[in-house]
Amino acid sequence: MQKTDIIRDVTEILKNKFNVQVEEIEHISLLDPAIGMLPRDLFTLFFDLESKYDIKFVERFDYIDELIDIVYQKIIR
Repeated sequence: MQKTDIIRDVTEILKNKFNVQVEEIEHISLLDPAIGMLPRDLFTLFFDLESKYDIKFVERFDYIDELIDIVYQKIIR
């Protein structure tokens, strides 16, 4: 799996499940008021990604680019 696949998956989940459209992913906080996600939405995304990729998070994951990097690092192991 390529990082571009994860970017596509995460941005599709954000769009379809949370109605969040992102054009730029670099260091954008999902909790930024301009994005509009609530902390509970972040937990839902957290569990969706854990389930989709069969991974466990222990890191901070409120920035989109960091979230994608974390998923990518965990699945290439």
